[in-house]
Amino acid sequence: ITRQLLELTTKRKFEQRPLNINSVVEKVMVEIRHAALPPGQTIETDLGKDLALVNGTADRLATAIYNVCVNGLEAMDAAGVLKVETRCVCEENRVTRCGHSLESGDYVKVSVRDSGGGIPPEILDRVFEPFATTKKAAGRRGAGLGLSVAYRVVRDHAGCIDFTTAPGKGAE
Repeated sequence: ITRQLLELTTKRKFEQRPLNINSVVEKVMVEIRHAALPPGQTIETDLGKDLALVNGTADRLATAIYNVCVNGLEAMDAAGVLKVETRCVCEENRVTRCGHSLESGDYVKVSVRDSGGGIPPEILDRVFEPFATTKKAAGRRGAGLGLSVAYRVVRDHAGCIDFTTAPGKGAE
């Protein structure tokens, strides 16, 4: 929790280098499969070929991807599937659910899709706020920092984080 709070509150400069996001995703998947994958749940990956390099800090991006994946795993029943994909995408000008402007252009996109129950309507507008969590109501532990840290990391990398959800259909 302390490390996540520091991530949210400090304004440090991080040296970013060109990196292959697939390498970061693969590292995170190994870590999750060994440490955080509940019995009965599976992870599928579909990593795009020949992705453009992204400027980033590998360990911070790994933290963001890990947090989003663990959040998805915790949202699923015992037999859920988490799917992680990477793709090159061409986006048009648009505003995300979080209110960020996304300019037209080519991007590397990391998608994490869970087969959980979806995000409850009462928390949709607070998903990325620190301490926003539904885990207390479900009898589980959680500080509500994972998605806010992911949000901060992605924004620090000049990226955009967004989601879609529907009751009973999971989230992406």
